[in-house]
Amino acid sequence: MTNTMSAAQRTQPAPGKGANTPIGGLGLGGAFLPPENAARLSVYRYVETALMRTLAGWIARAPELDVKIECGRQLAFAAERADALWKRVAQLLWPEERDVLLHPSIARLVREMDEAADTASLLSGLGQVVLPRLAEAYRQHASETDPITDAPTVRLLERLKPEVLSLAMWAIKRAAQITAEEPAAAARAAGHVRRLHGYWQAAGGWHTLPDGADGAGTGVSLQAELSRTPEGPGAQVTGLARDSRFRDLAPGEAPPPEPLQTPEGRLAYLLRTLNFELFAAELMGRNLYEYAHELPWQFTLDMARQCWDEARHAEIMIERIKATGVPWQPGEPGFTPYPLDNGPWHDIYPGGLFERLVAMNRGIEALALDTHVYRANTFEGFGDVVAGATHRYIVADEAPHVGFGTRWLRYLLFKESDPRQADLALVPFFPTMGQRFAPETTSLGEAQLAAYEAAEQEAWTNIAARRAARLAAEGREDFVAAAAGGGAAVPLGPTVLGVRRRDPVNVLARRLAGFTAEEIAAAIAAAGGTTVPEA
Repeated sequence: MTNTMSAAQRTQPAPGKGANTPIGGLGLGGAFLPPENAARLSVYRYVETALMRTLAGWIARAPELDVKIECGRQLAFAAERADALWKRVAQLLWPEERDVLLHPSIARLVREMDEAADTASLLSGLGQVVLPRLAEAYRQHASETDPITDAPTVRLLERLKPEVLSLAMWAIKRAAQITAEEPAAAARAAGHVRRLHGYWQAAGGWHTLPDGADGAGTGVSLQAELSRTPEGPGAQVTGLARDSRFRDLAPGEAPPPEPLQTPEGRLAYLLRTLNFELFAAELMGRNLYEYAHELPWQFTLDMARQCWDEARHAEIMIERIKATGVPWQPGEPGFTPYPLDNGPWHDIYPGGLFERLVAMNRGIEALALDTHVYRANTFEGFGDVVAGATHRYIVADEAPHVGFGTRWLRYLLFKESDPRQADLALVPFFPTMGQRFAPETTSLGEAQLAAYEAAEQEAWTNIAARRAARLAAEGREDFVAAAAGGGAAVPLGPTVLGVRRRDPVNVLARRLAGFTAEEIAAAIAAAGGTTVPEA
């Protein structure tokens, strides 16, 4: 038999310690003393964290373009909500290491929301079960706690509830659109929702425990659930899901030319860039999904912010694609799917977190600091000031992304040997750009600099080896090596992925991104000595 009495009911304050005595038209008192309040908020934070990780993992798995973008946006909002809840918990004098017990069915419910068969099932489960009940918990908690003494909690929950409900409504609507087009998906979604409903009914609420629970072990550890390694079919991905707007590049096929002065060339550039922005969001989402449970919380916030940024960049490309007037969606007269080369995913993703941060954040994103300025100037030269402005905003986003990579690469390398890394891991990047993440050679230390450079080069060596093996297995020519005059001539860096340096170096952005003076000088030398004039 399930005990349906909530934890709040079991901890009602005694008379004289908060009995809703009216003062000035407001009730003084509430259902929760600080420990119970903190424990309940901790459960909400757990649900929001699990929601965030679920959405992060699904960016690569969902083929629907709009769903990918919305997952990238909404996971960042869930991270912000989880962070705000955690801060409020700390303000209630709840130690970070103190645990909370969950009903086993709640733990199963939260796990199962990620274990959906497809996008429609994922969205149906979130929209019909998890999110409405979380929003209702926020409403009820805010109505039961002390409106004066606990006003920070009330204000916080009243801000969080509309966001959660808005996501629920979008999820329900989008799932309905998908299932209307595919009856089999509707059946799978209905089954997933029934399973989640069953877990909810078995638990009876977010805060209940089974009969006999005495706080000593009959429930499931919240801390253990937050630290759990991903399992099941979503734990790893073998490739990237794309919808019918795109197709794989055929063997021997070259990507379409991209002359920006023609609508067709501009479309080709924008579609390729759209795909790469999705690629970046997918890779950072997998970083968050696969590794956040074992790293400091700031890693989650960094990856979540980058996912949102990359999703916005994808939205920018979509709006600019529409402005070309060239057909780009199924059903439009003259539409043909755009050919994609997603080989770099298979070169980068299997190498794990360190190699992903080297290749994407410190490599490709760093070159984007230069390339997007070049693109902005080109678009402005054609009279497209909107495209120019959007590319300049993208540069502003990319600089912190490079800094995220620098921060976490150093943390992974030196966390055992350098106590400073643990401290730096707690510092938000944005308020300290260029101050804490670009140390001079003397402060970082010659030995650390050498170890860092060696580790980056080893990562590129591994990526290059995977690329060479993949191309050989597919019978493809290594056009990067051919263009450089042979494999031995290809420098270890973004070039091995087909990303070529040709643009003036954006010194200001690189400095704010956390590159050292030596690294900036090396970039300028590789670019033939040209730099971007500072505005």
